[in-house]
Amino acid sequence: MVDDTRMLEAAMGSGVKEVEANEQQTVVLQRRCVRAARDLAAGTVLTRADLVVLRPAPREALPAHAVDDAVGKTLIVDVVAGQDLRREQLT
Repeated sequence: MVDDTRMLEAAMGSGVKEVEANEQQTVVLQRRCVRAARDLAAGTVLTRADLVVLRPAPREALPAHAVDDAVGKTLIVDVVAGQDLRREQLT
């Protein structure tokens, strides 16, 4: 019984979310990021309607969980519909 308990504990893992070695090549495809819902000009103050959360997510892109952080920020470059947003594009 003790052996089975230890096997169960090992199967449950550490509880820490991290990208495993076998996931490295597909991580971009699995994650979502903030993208422009439509063409946006530089100087646009972003609203939630201007943003969508879609796959794939390049490493430099604003992650999906930060979508509310982008609302109210101003674009410093033009962005086309579907383009991923990056922190350096916002003020």
